[in-house]
Amino acid sequence: DGSRLTLQAKSPLLLVLKEIVPVRRGDARTQPPILVSQNYYRLDEPYRFEGSQRFDAFITDEFLVDVAYGCRVVVTNPSSSPRELDLLLQIPSGAIPVKHGFFTRGRRARLDAFATTSIDYAFYFPATGVSQHYPVHVTSGGELVAFAAPSTLGVVAEPSEIDRTSWQYVSQNGTEEQVFAYLETANLQRTDLGKIAWRMRDQAVFTKVLERVSRR
Repeated sequence: DGSRLTLQAKSPLLLVLKEIVPVRRGDARTQPPILVSQNYYRLDEPYRFEGSQRFDAFITDEFLVDVAYGCRVVVTNPSSSPRELDLLLQIPSGAIPVKHGFFTRGRRARLDAFATTSIDYAFYFPATGVSQHYPVHVTSGGELVAFAAPSTLGVVAEPSEIDRTSWQYVSQNGTEEQVFAYLETANLQRTDLGKIAWRMRDQAVFTKVLERVSRR
């Protein structure tokens, strides 16, 4: 009946109510600061390597249709006082959650003094276009204490620039010689050889790959 609901229970039950309500901005003079960041990455290539050093391969330009992405939210308490926080998380507009993900979710987080926590969630875009992403918002005691910058994400069918040296490209689109050359120099401990499983139906390719992998 409008916003009213009458529920006749046939057995004992527990009723939990959640709602999204406006909050006021916390006073920086009374609320210790909270630092928050939000970054995106491909689930199949979350890192890049320079020599033996690993870096996060965060995406700042365009997103591809039907590719699974992760979003990493990092919250830091730079003060000497523990904090009880509530995080409001959402995936970008037009996206579909994956890996047991969600469209919108609230998370509780307790941060000890000088502590940091991270939350990752995953999604993909089923169609091209422009997607708005409402960023993570952090509240404490019903007051807004921090939030990440809002994002506008461009989703395309084909990348405007292709990294032809990446294993993702070489394994799927490179020539056989490019694959062999990659296997001669790459760190095989962090190379997903499963990406070239489809090439193994060719006995000659299988033999040459096996020779290189065995030798290294």
